[in-house]
Amino acid sequence: MEELTAVCPACGEEILLDFTPEIGETISCPQCNTSSEIIRKNPLTLVAIEDNNEDFLKEEPGDSKEDMF
Repeated sequence: MEELTAVCPACGEEILLDFTPEIGETISCPQCNTSSEIIRKNPLTLVAIEDNNEDFLKEEPGDSKEDMF
């Protein structure tokens, strides 16, 4: 099998793939841990996946548990 590489859309690191990629698969960058989805096979193109759960977990200034009840 031919070695394939992709570029991390977050940090620009070259990612070596040891498998045949399929559109829709996700991979993680070993440098910055960004999860990316394969959106094109030729050329191999990735798009970073936004983690919407992070926004949910972040507490905004002025937020407190007391305000929730």
